[in-house]
Amino acid sequence: MIESASGISSTSNAGLINANAREASKPDVLCWGGVIAIVCIAPALLMGNGFDFSTTIVTPAAGAWDEPSLVELREASHALLRGSFTHTLFEWTATTFAFFTFVLSFLRSRHTGDASPAIIGLALISAGAMDAFHVLAATRLIDGVADNRDLIPFTWALCRMFNATIQLIGVSIVLIAFRRGAAQSNRGRALAASAFFILAAYGIVAYCASSETLPQTTFPHELIKRPYDLYPIALYAIGALFVFPSYLRRSPSFFSTMLVLSLIPDTATQLYMAFGSSGLHDSAFNVAHGLKAFAYAVPLAGLCLDNMAHHDEMSRLTNRLNSQAVALEDARFGAEQASHAKSEFLANMSHEIRTPLNSIIGYAELLSRPAKDPGDSEIWTRQLHRSSAHLLSLVNDILDLSKIEAGKMRVRLENHSVLEILRDVALLMRPQATEKLLSLDVELVGQVPEKIKTDAVRLRQILLNLVSNAVKFTDSGGVEIRARTCKDSATGETLLEIEVEDSGIGIDKTQLVRIFRPFTQIRTLDNDNSEGTGLGLDISSRMARLIGGGLTVKSKVHVGTTFRLALEIDTGDALNMIQPMKLDLSEVSEPPDALSGARLDGCRLLVVDDGKNNQRILRFVLEDAGACVHIADDGKAGVERTIEAIDSGNEYDLILMDVQMPVMDGLEATRLLKRRGVKTPVVAITAYATPQDRERSLEAGCIEFVTKPLIPDHLVAVVARHVDIDPNRSSLTLAGPRIVSTLVDNQRFAPLLRAYLDDIPGIIEIVEEALEQSDRATLLRSVHQLKGTARSYGFPKLGDLAEHCQQLLREDAAEDDVASLVADLICQLRAIKGD
Repeated sequence: MIESASGISSTSNAGLINANAREASKPDVLCWGGVIAIVCIAPALLMGNGFDFSTTIVTPAAGAWDEPSLVELREASHALLRGSFTHTLFEWTATTFAFFTFVLSFLRSRHTGDASPAIIGLALISAGAMDAFHVLAATRLIDGVADNRDLIPFTWALCRMFNATIQLIGVSIVLIAFRRGAAQSNRGRALAASAFFILAAYGIVAYCASSETLPQTTFPHELIKRPYDLYPIALYAIGALFVFPSYLRRSPSFFSTMLVLSLIPDTATQLYMAFGSSGLHDSAFNVAHGLKAFAYAVPLAGLCLDNMAHHDEMSRLTNRLNSQAVALEDARFGAEQASHAKSEFLANMSHEIRTPLNSIIGYAELLSRPAKDPGDSEIWTRQLHRSSAHLLSLVNDILDLSKIEAGKMRVRLENHSVLEILRDVALLMRPQATEKLLSLDVELVGQVPEKIKTDAVRLRQILLNLVSNAVKFTDSGGVEIRARTCKDSATGETLLEIEVEDSGIGIDKTQLVRIFRPFTQIRTLDNDNSEGTGLGLDISSRMARLIGGGLTVKSKVHVGTTFRLALEIDTGDALNMIQPMKLDLSEVSEPPDALSGARLDGCRLLVVDDGKNNQRILRFVLEDAGACVHIADDGKAGVERTIEAIDSGNEYDLILMDVQMPVMDGLEATRLLKRRGVKTPVVAITAYATPQDRERSLEAGCIEFVTKPLIPDHLVAVVARHVDIDPNRSSLTLAGPRIVSTLVDNQRFAPLLRAYLDDIPGIIEIVEEALEQSDRATLLRSVHQLKGTARSYGFPKLGDLAEHCQQLLREDAAEDDVASLVADLICQLRAIKGD
């Protein structure tokens, strides 16, 4: 539909104009058809009598290029490019006719209120765009490598298929709209569809132009020289027999008549190419291109005749001023209604926002004063939190509604677990239900897919809105969430059906009809709970449509209400179904990411980051959780350390990869690792947090995307989710139970052991500083001392590790090998200390 005040106000006039225009526009089909057929046949007769329509290429004589002047060069170039110029001229002529048809069709639709010419005009401009891209590729204004001898005939055939198809689609859309009784169509959607087809046309031609090999389409020595050009004739035949005549009957006019007759030159064009053209720019080739431009000119001529007839009709409608005055009055009333709606919106928002804001200011003032009763502060704080949450909910609702109405709310359709979403909703709403002594049950009453393609955030928000409303308006009994899979009786589509049923106050019929309108709240004598904007159900309904579903409601006063969300399921892939069951909500717990205190005992991690401060922070957080951390300063070093670890049989459990680094950035390093077959999971770390950055990281091979500033618990939880914690790892781990000396039970040795443990932080600091400064002398001295003392104090494994480090240092081993072993040594020291 054309949703505008002018479209509404002109409806009555449009009907009168169309009725009169149809009477005035009764062209003689046979007469016009005969003229057009003669134009199409004439070139064949002339060619049979020896007339040459080809564009010959004049080749300069031998020696003409010895010392040519600029004038001679220009003339020679034009002679060589005559065929290309002619081809370009015909193509742009066709595109120009398509453009003017598009403009005039929109003008006619606006004047008459009949959107069908505009829809067909959009189809023609889409077809004309394909022709434009075809000639742009031929003249290399679209970059390409394909030989024009292959590119031009192949893309020509594709263009004609595309043009025939798009014209059939355009007329079919108009006929469908007529059958549904729609006097008008939605031009916005048609424009969007045309933009899509134009982009598709460009993509097809650009792909062909960039292809080094294209299929052979011309067979000069065969009877059918271009067999590909026969296919569009079948489409034109379908249009001529079934589709276009129906449009002519439903909307008789010069335009519809000429549109039907344009099939004659369209078909003739294909016949000239299929049976006559054996090469570029020959007679049949040029005739076909000329007739194609003529085919675009025919409906353009019809539009011009219709617009002239319409203009004459408008001059006879001055006696209809009274009906126009009524239409203008209707438009004025609509404008007043819009103004009233705007004022009502501002009044509602002013009241709704001021209410929690006054509470926030009041309780904040109370909290700034000494409380007379110790319990007052707790009550005031709780009320302040409640009012703040309510205000935030109001703002979020308004923003959601604004995004939806502006068309800026985007959905991200991915595979998500239905059961997990239902569990999340139950987890979030269970405290509210428990506070009101209500039951909250989740049951699969039929088979449900394990995963469906949907936007989990939007689906969760819809269900939270529904369950929140159910709890809000239920004082006894409970709320039940039911899910099942069923078939839509009307369309046969497979649906996921989720119902939220409560035993609350119910909704009477007078309020039920407007329940999904914005700012609508349920008020009864029994329950005057008016807190909220009344936007939740409106937003939920709109979101349901965004993710491919619908929201309905049925209710009975004092019995309860049931909201039903039905989502279409993509059954293209085999679905794993979950059998009917009732969820045990006692098993529902916080999701893993929300847990603090996760351990990484025994995990070997590689941190790749060029920032020393970031290295220290990451090392501290991860080692504090029990991991053994190695460091690389850039992507290249990270790749080398990873390969060395794999070769040594001691590969890392996970790599934390900074994205922005010198030498080699994190994404390039990740791609290189994946190309080399490295299976070690990589988590990207970056300060850039846009969806595009996340997509680039995942495409490079990262399994997850963590943004800065880093939250320690969240970082540890992310790492823990992607590594296997083996409780039987060696004592190099920073295990929960610290590494204990073999002399711990010797009471006489206890004071010496405590003193040794107190010295360990200093030893760690010396070793780390020596490693960072590449001071091998200090490092050798420190590990030599550790070798002896560790065994003396009951830590034989630490002594063995120190001896191994000493051996590497004395053999002048590679820096990375030393650093890796020293990192293990530091992990051992921390485990002994129990940090």
